[in-house]
Amino acid sequence: MRYRRQIELSTALSDEEKQEALQELNKMLEDGAAGRISDFRMIIRGQQRATHLDRARLSGRARELNEKGFYRIHSGVQIQ
Repeated sequence: MRYRRQIELSTALSDEEKQEALQELNKMLEDGAAGRISDFRMIIRGQQRATHLDRARLSGRARELNEKGFYRIHSGVQIQ
């Protein structure tokens, strides 16, 4: 899995951030398999180009990327 490998090999994430990102990835995979979401993306610090995120105080996603090292975007049915 592309995201798992990117998280595990990341030099931009701390060990704690990696653990949290892997837990979130597993949850999103479970939600997809259960039909709760139809698709998702993870933006991982230092891996993907994050658009419109140059000002953390204006963007919740920028703040989440700075604080957690990743954020997620999902589509389809909302996660409960």
